[in-house]
Amino acid sequence: MYVYIKQPGIVCLLCWLCLSCTLQRTEHPALRQAGYLMEEHADSAFSLLKSISSLIGMTPEDKADYALLLAEAADKNGYSLLPCDSLLNLALHVYHEEAKEHAIALLYKGKVQQEMENYADALKSYRMALEILSAYPCEFYWKGFVYNMLGGLYGKQNLYAQAKDMYVKACYNDSLARHNRHFISSLSNLGVAYIGYGNIDSAFICQQRALQLSLSTDSFLLHSLYGNIGDLCGRTGRTSIAITCLKRAYDACRLREDSLQCLWNLGEFYYNNGQLDSALYYLNRSKEAVDIHIRYLSFFDLYAIAKQQGNVEKALEYLEISTELEDSIYSTNVATELEKKTYRWNADAQVRKEQFKAKRRIYTIAMIAVVLLLVIVIIYQQILKNKKIQQSNYKYLLQKLKQNLMDMQQNIAQHEEVIAELKQKQESRAEEIEEKERAIEAMKMEKEKLRNWLFRQSALYTKIDKLANQQKHHKERIAVLTNAEQRQLRVIIGQIYADYIEQLHTRYPKLNEDDVLLLCLQLADLSPFAIALCFGNNDAQIVAQRKYRMKSKME
Repeated sequence: MYVYIKQPGIVCLLCWLCLSCTLQRTEHPALRQAGYLMEEHADSAFSLLKSISSLIGMTPEDKADYALLLAEAADKNGYSLLPCDSLLNLALHVYHEEAKEHAIALLYKGKVQQEMENYADALKSYRMALEILSAYPCEFYWKGFVYNMLGGLYGKQNLYAQAKDMYVKACYNDSLARHNRHFISSLSNLGVAYIGYGNIDSAFICQQRALQLSLSTDSFLLHSLYGNIGDLCGRTGRTSIAITCLKRAYDACRLREDSLQCLWNLGEFYYNNGQLDSALYYLNRSKEAVDIHIRYLSFFDLYAIAKQQGNVEKALEYLEISTELEDSIYSTNVATELEKKTYRWNADAQVRKEQFKAKRRIYTIAMIAVVLLLVIVIIYQQILKNKKIQQSNYKYLLQKLKQNLMDMQQNIAQHEEVIAELKQKQESRAEEIEEKERAIEAMKMEKEKLRNWLFRQSALYTKIDKLANQQKHHKERIAVLTNAEQRQLRVIIGQIYADYIEQLHTRYPKLNEDDVLLLCLQLADLSPFAIALCFGNNDAQIVAQRKYRMKSKME
């Protein structure tokens, strides 16, 4: 017995020595240097981190530190965080669940999930990060960062009240952290939330305060702030001030890649205010933008102006270009979705690989110990049971035979019961089929009601309902949905009535997108006048005309 206990004790001692050796760690010099560069020279830090060609030889802790530094550098330089996904998963596995670094990894993981449009998981990651950071009273910088991201997430869902609360907390923590750039960003975002909340005065105060701070401390967001104030002035009818702010926004970012977006903002503003010559000047400049979205918007506005001026040749030219750009944007979006899925698949595979590497040493030691113990036990048992093995086998076979006979008898009885039950069920099957068919019809009707109810909960439906109640005596005063709202309506209808739209395309392939949209709006119990408003028209007669044209397509 003494020898039996001594051998496992030696194995445990060896395991402890191996684990003690693996716990020793020295900080990687490149990671240390990147940490020094991060605050003032984020671009240099990013280049240094990307220059590390391989992580082979790094400890799991160094790999986790590398993941956080790379994510922070990519975020500060405005790059996508998708390539950091697998490394962030490794960091979440390495850091303790209550460590500050674990919270930071959750923050950047949430940004990755938000970039993949996985908003539910992103919200969960941000909440978990805040829960961990609550144990660190002085980490105002990271708390403000998380609250800012939460505000943006709520804003994307049009939950402006919750977004406002998050941005207020972000401003509070950023002010305590004395981080001017984050404080300015949070103030500006708070102003945007107030716009969605309907409080224009508070939005103006926030944007002006952010602009004052930016002018006195950090001019990085100056063009964005001027643009926001210009938008607010435009909303409140202060046209001259709005134009001045939009021009200053362009001056502030003249050397940046996104400067032509400011020119498009100016052109769009002039176009909306009926100043077509000024609009043409800025739109003709913004159409040369690198960003395909700005080029598309510029050509589309140029098409609208040419159409309004009666220049049919130019209008057709601009319409053709804008259509090609729209197709390119759609193709790019599809490619981006495939890229996101590819990153997700690669991330899952990389996580499994990294987890396997992290646990391989422990598993190897444990398996060696288990194998040694099993060998000792097997040899010991084999010596004791050699003399009784034949008798044991005979008893085992006899018991197995008896058990098989009992099982066969039970199976016979069960089959007889099943036959009797099938005979009874066969008589009532016709009634059951009729009942199922009635249930299916009821579920279809409930499904239609649920889709219509879901559409009525959207903010855009509320606006359509409000527009439908306008006085119809003066058609020139009737407001209709804007182009942006029409596009948003198509997205909402496409999401809610996706299966119905698929049925229409399958059954009536000649129907175009406008025909399908009309049928969906008609299914949602909208009046002809409300449907006309959704197409940008103020006369319900156009709905009757569309229905007449659709008859030939649906025959």
